[in-house]
Amino acid sequence: MALADSTRGLPNGGGGGGGSGSSSSSAEPPLFPDIVELNVGGQVYVTRRCTVVSVPDSLLWRMFTQQQPQELARDSKGRFFLDRDGFLFRYILDYLRDLQLVLPDYFPERSRLQREAEYFELPELVRRLGAPQQPGPGPPPPHSRRGVQKEGSLGDELLPLGYAEPEQQEGSSAGAPSPTLELASRSPS
Repeated sequence: MALADSTRGLPNGGGGGGGSGSSSSSAEPPLFPDIVELNVGGQVYVTRRCTVVSVPDSLLWRMFTQQQPQELARDSKGRFFLDRDGFLFRYILDYLRDLQLVLPDYFPERSRLQREAEYFELPELVRRLGAPQQPGPGPPPPHSRRGVQKEGSLGDELLPLGYAEPEQQEGSSAGAPSPTLELASRSPS
């Protein structure tokens, strides 16, 4: 059914007519629009075709240079459909834009993103994701933050982030945890 949808001349369906009669497949590039709409696992991305083909021999490069638009899966609105993790694809697309890996501090999805990079056949991104992480600016990891865990209490109860035990000063009595504000500065990239 997706193939039938893609041949009806939808906005990104390459509805420029099938009368080109190109029997030599490498003589003429596929008729993809300059702006492509991707539905990746239900998340919609709109980007330039040159972005998705920026890494030669990757899966996306092959899809958008070696295949015809009507050969690719489409969703019900005519967008190219990829059955992958739509939330992690934002990092794949970001990498394709300038070939730089930029992730948030303490990114817990690194191994899943590496698996996505393997699927999309982006060897340099796979290598970078597999490299040891460089400590960057920002707050220390949560386990070393003072006041996140109240040690010595029954069951080592966790305190909400933003609370810390008050400093003990001579002559002062111990009180309940007081709210503190911990700010992390991020250097602009």
